[in-house]
Amino acid sequence: MDLFQAGGPLQDAVNPPARYTLESDSEDELGGGEYEDGKHVQSKGATTTAQTHQISLNLDQSEAKGKHLIVGVGEAGARFGSITGSGINNATAIQVDNIPVGTYHSLSGNTAFAFISSSLPATVLHPLSEELLKTIQPQKLAILDIYPTAQYISQTRQLDPPIRFLRTSSSSPNDAPLSSLIQHFGSPNLLSTQTISSSLIVLAQQKQLPATLLLLPYPRVPPLPPRTLSTSTSHKLEDEVLGYSHEWTRDILQLVNKTLLGSEPALLEKANKMSAELPVAGAKSHRVRGDIGEGGMYI
Repeated sequence: MDLFQAGGPLQDAVNPPARYTLESDSEDELGGGEYEDGKHVQSKGATTTAQTHQISLNLDQSEAKGKHLIVGVGEAGARFGSITGSGINNATAIQVDNIPVGTYHSLSGNTAFAFISSSLPATVLHPLSEELLKTIQPQKLAILDIYPTAQYISQTRQLDPPIRFLRTSSSSPNDAPLSSLIQHFGSPNLLSTQTISSSLIVLAQQKQLPATLLLLPYPRVPPLPPRTLSTSTSHKLEDEVLGYSHEWTRDILQLVNKTLLGSEPALLEKANKMSAELPVAGAKSHRVRGDIGEGGMYI
């Protein structure tokens, strides 16, 4: 399925809703209305200046170039980072306007991991995504993020919401098949365009880069991103790395490990060992129970 076609998960990335569907149903407010004197009035829309940002990766491009890049976002990325031993210490900082927004780690000669905060304003998403892909020039891309189960529309009731995925059309048929336990992120659900995940997979599609987006089930609706970048972003970064609040089951974590690190036996063994030692959901159920669907909408 085309990610950007009508009804596709990323249709809003190419065809954003008309302004009136977001703000008003008044034609007059759009400047297309007709007043009592019969005159048409063209309203003066607010003018905005495009923001520019300074992106700093500070990494050895010759070492990073051409690797398999795994980008972990927010809590899902922090959890995967802890499993692979990619903590906030001894890492290469990723900065925007001199504010830390993520970290870069070389996991092996073939694989790199970048952790990116989920608390980024919309103006940062595209330039940061562009700089990551331009600098590292990955052979393939994997992205790890979350989806709020309370908002997911499903045709079947699932007490244990699955990992879901999207893939770019340039992904090779020879790529390792995903487990049958990982289900497609299907219509009519839309992936938020206000996340680094959607920005990366849109760019990957445009650049014909093989890319897979894994979305872990998450029981809460994430807060809205900030409007502007500030020093509080660095505090959010530490909170995500050191204090993630959601615990996924060991089965989910090991499925993520196998999917992202299956071609790296040494890394996979290390990650599975770390998964077994970390606190995970189990004693207390992680299930999201609701009257309808996966904790949300059921049709």
